[in-house]
Amino acid sequence: DPVEVNVKLAERARRLYENTDYALVGSAVIGGGIFEQPARTMGLPNFLMALVSEPAFADRLMDKITDIYIESCNNYLDHVGQYIHVFTFWDDVAGQNGWLIKPEMYRKMIKPKQRRLVDAIKKKTNAKLFYHSCGATRDLIPDLIDLGFDILNPVQVSAKGMDTGKLKQ
Repeated sequence: DPVEVNVKLAERARRLYENTDYALVGSAVIGGGIFEQPARTMGLPNFLMALVSEPAFADRLMDKITDIYIESCNNYLDHVGQYIHVFTFWDDVAGQNGWLIKPEMYRKMIKPKQRRLVDAIKKKTNAKLFYHSCGATRDLIPDLIDLGFDILNPVQVSAKGMDTGKLKQ
């Protein structure tokens, strides 16, 4: 029974919250992000082609995924949002050498959906927002700050431009 599961989840989160000095981390999104999930579903080459050759289809697909994620986050955070300190989200939009798509395409097609998701999450919790993307994410950082993310993971120092000294500056 989903209701019983959610009640048990909320009770467990409350007990942990009241009995630990550690930060509680939660996530309701399963299977990747707004860019990553369609890439997994269709295959990365097919999804990249759809972004260029069938942008309306790619946009609708990402909108539906965003709607599903918002519904999942709302349900999860209704039960544990008051108890968690960090909420995680992931969306690998970078590779070892930089963006997997043009930054302009990210800002036009993906970032607005990420904003919808972040806004929905922030309505349900005061947790810090944690963003995971592998690769060379240096140029993505201003967008993540603009969206309201507090934490970037990982800082993949082997990727292009991910010098820790420069990132710290």
